Amino acid sequence: MLRNKFFTMMICCLTAMFITSCLGNDDDNNKQITPAEAKACMQTMRGVYTGKLYYLHTNDTNQVTSTDSLNAGWIVNDSLVIINNYPTKALAEHVTNASMKAALLNAVQQPLICEVGITNTSPIEFLVNPRPMKFKLNYDGEDHEIAIVYYVNSIRSFGIYNRDRDILEIMVCIGGIYVDDKLVYNLSSGVNNLFSSSSHTK
Repeated sequence: MLRNKFFTMMICCLTAMFITSCLGNDDDNNKQITPAEAKACMQTMRGVYTGKLYYLHTNDTNQVTSTDSLNAGWIVNDSLVIINNYPTKALAEHVTNASMKAALLNAVQQPLICEVGITNTSPIEFLVNPRPMKFKLNYDGEDHEIAIVYYVNSIRSFGIYNRDRDILEIMVCIGGIYVDDKLVYNLSSGVNNLFSSSSHTK
């Protein structure tokens, strides 16, 4: 329960920081980030990161939900954030079909490719727009295409870079899971996955 509260508190703090910054930008005559400023921000963040993915895990036996974490790594280049080998364990949390869940847990992990929209330069803050992540799975004797979709152009999916501590934190928010182009799991309230870095190399 304490770990669950800690995760929720982290989410709330990061969201509050991001929203406050956005409001500050609105008060500053809606200052627009120039292409040169955006490029400079990406150059500052550019590199390879390792850290943790924090997510809420529900125990199948007692249905108790707590915060769990997995090792994670990602890359920032000139225009994208690429989360390497997104752990399928965090994605399978939201699947109730036992066969599909098992297939997703055993699927080859894939990268999550995210477009970036810089919203503030000091501190560096940005919207994260993940592309859908697709898996071809076989379960219950049939082939299926699974698509995980995320919130885009939303304050629910964002990133903050702390220059002084060289820490990058990225929130992505899962919005739904499609099976063969049909929305099967509507996560309309949003499911947060938080990536927090512990090391950064250029």
